[in-house]
Formats: sequence, C-alpha cells, structure tokens
Amino acid sequence: MKFSELDTRDTNRWLTKMHENTTLRRRVMFRIVAQSVQTLILGNAGGVALALSIKPTEQQSLHWLILANILFFIIGLLIGAITQLLLATVAVKEAHAADEVMAKFINEEMTTREIAVFVEKTAYRWANTAGICGVFSALFFVFGAISGIVILAIYF
Repeated sequence: MKFSELDTRDTNRWLTKMHENTTLRRRVMFRIVAQSVQTLILGNAGGVALALSIKPTEQQSLHWLILANILFFIIGLLIGAITQLLLATVAVKEAHAADEVMAKFINEEMTTREIAVFVEKTAYRWANTAGICGVFSALFFVFGAISGIVILAIYF
C-alpha cells in the first residue's frame, strides 16, 4: 500500500512503528556491539598494564617476550578502536537508512511491502569490515594472553 492509500489511523500507526523501528535500530545495534568492543579494548589495555608491571630481568629472552606481549596487546587495542569507529559508522548508516525509508514512504516512493524488506547495503559492508576487525582484535588479545601466561610461567 502507498502512503496516500492509507486512512489517517493506519498512517499514524505506520509512522509510529517506523519511528520506533528507527529508534530501536539506533539504540540496540550500537549499544550491544559497542559494549563488546569496549570489553576488547579494556582487555587489551589491561594486558598492556600487566605486561608493563613485570620488571625485566637479566634474561634477554624474557625481555623480548615482554616486548612481544606488549605489542600484541597494543595492536589489539588499536584494532579494537578502529572497530569501534566502524561500528559507529554502521549505526549512523542504519539510522539514516531508516529515516530515508520513512521519507520515501511519505513521498510515496515505497510501499509497505518494500519497507519490510529494505536493506542498506553499505551498512552491511561496514558491518562486515567491523566484524573482521573485531576478530583480529580478539586474536591479538588471545596472543597477548598466551604470551602473558608464558611470561608468568617463566618469571615465577
């Protein structure tokens, strides 16, 4: 159905539901995914702090292992920050897409069926890139954690 074919009550209902959908997309997508990325960032930062707290000894191999551990966590931290920026981009793209759909519906460029299946393709590309970055950040966190365990086993 087109916008002009709806009666006043149905029009108000559709616009209210579309506005709720826009708000829900903005809040849920950004909040849940951003919290997981913030956890990765904090974990990597904590790993750097842990590695820096270990005092280097005369053992040259331990010194290089501590340096590698710090680098693993710092790289994971930087990739996590990039992931956070990409997720913010995805949230903005999704919100703009929902606003665009509402405007197209009001201007009678889209029907109610087209609204139900509308997909913003560029947001999915950015989301896939953010997912890949998140995986790499998590991998560097795991590498840093494993090297931290090795350092603790050698040091203590």
